[in-house]
Amino acid sequence: MILVWIGFASTGIIIARYFRKTFSSRKLCGEDIWFSIHRTIMCLCAFLTLLAFFFIFSVLQGRWVDFNEKTAFAHSIMGVIIVILAVIQPWMTIFRCHSESRFRPIFNYLHRTVGITTYILSLPVIWLAIYFTNSATTSNKAIMGAWTGWVVLVFVAFEALEFFFKKKGFEEPLSIEFDMDYPTVHPGSQTSRLKTTLQYFLLGFHILVSLGLAIALIVLISKRL
Repeated sequence: MILVWIGFASTGIIIARYFRKTFSSRKLCGEDIWFSIHRTIMCLCAFLTLLAFFFIFSVLQGRWVDFNEKTAFAHSIMGVIIVILAVIQPWMTIFRCHSESRFRPIFNYLHRTVGITTYILSLPVIWLAIYFTNSATTSNKAIMGAWTGWVVLVFVAFEALEFFFKKKGFEEPLSIEFDMDYPTVHPGSQTSRLKTTLQYFLLGFHILVSLGLAIALIVLISKRL
């Protein structure tokens, strides 16, 4: 779960939100490359989340957490919500309506809302996990604090890039609908080399930070179990 929601999920969201125009004119498996990467990462997240849930269910032999164990119980309820939403997302995209349908904006907002809600919920769930597993050491809290701060910072940084280059007139703003059929490149738009370089740098650094923190947290928690 930690590897999925710290290491992978945010990267999939970032690619879908900020790299549709950066990966212009590139295809993978017949689809825009940003969409292929986003779909692969997020489907992997859903699969691994469901797999982890079944592992936990098996280890606990089907027993639910006692209500009196407040932290663990809260973690279990929020965790189940995340599992349900994570599984709903790929099925929702499979049955999405055509891009020209008048109902498509409804799908776009539902897809975005479910995805963002699931991701936001993952943060307190992981925080709760390090407490009820008696893993709330100074190191683990520092890692989670660093991750919480970083994930806010990286999204702010990407939004700042979009705002700056839009203000300078380089390109049109991103679609607020987060549409998967949104064109990779706008007619007449231009993505500067500087912006592309900064985006790649931010993405690469984010991947290193997220995977590094996820692996460090997994190792430290495993030593406490």
